Amino acid sequence: MLTVKDLTFGYGENTILDNFNAELQNGKIIAITGVSGVGKTTLLNLIAGLLPAPAGSIESDFKKPAYIFQDHRLFPWLTALDNVNVVCNDKNIASEMLSLLFGGESVANKFPDELSGGMKQRVSIARALAFDADVIFMDEPFKSLDEQTKKRTRDTLFGYIREKGISGIIVTHDPDDLPFCDSVIELGVV
Repeated sequence: MLTVKDLTFGYGENTILDNFNAELQNGKIIAITGVSGVGKTTLLNLIAGLLPAPAGSIESDFKKPAYIFQDHRLFPWLTALDNVNVVCNDKNIASEMLSLLFGGESVANKFPDELSGGMKQRVSIARALAFDADVIFMDEPFKSLDEQTKKRTRDTLFGYIREKGISGIIVTHDPDDLPFCDSVIELGVV
C-alpha cells in the first residue's frame, strides 16, 4: 500500500502540489491526468522516490518498483533481449516478455538504433514487466505508439498487471487508458 499525506512541492516560488493526499491499495491501478505542465510527472517522480519530498510524507510497503519512462532509456550497446535481461538475469523470462509485447515479431537480436521509436518503447515496457515488480510507475508509456499498436500494448500491459496483481500508477493524457484504472486523480482541478 502507498499513502501520500500533505505532500507539498514546488520549483522556486511556483507551487506544483499543495497538501496533496492519495492512497494506492495493493493490486490497484491509479491514473494521474491533467493538462500539460500541471505536475503529473513531478508527482509520479515524488511517489517513486526519484525526487525528494520536501514537505509531507510518502509511505509505501512496495519493495520492487519498476518504472516505464516517456522515453525508452535503452542501452544502445545492448540488443533488445539484453536490454530486457538486464533487470531479470534470465534470458527465458526476457524472451517471454519480448514475445508478450511483440508477438511473433523478432526483435531480440536487434540493437536500439535498428528499432523504431515505438518498438524501443515496447522493449522498455517488456523490461519493466521482466523485473517482477510489485508496483509499476508509468509515465505516458504509450505516447510513441501508433493507435493500433497502442491498443494492443495497452491491453497487454494492463492485462499482465491485473493477472499478476501488480499495483500501478500511470500518468496519461489518453482517456482510453482510464477504463483500465481503478481510480483517477485529475491534477489542476479545484
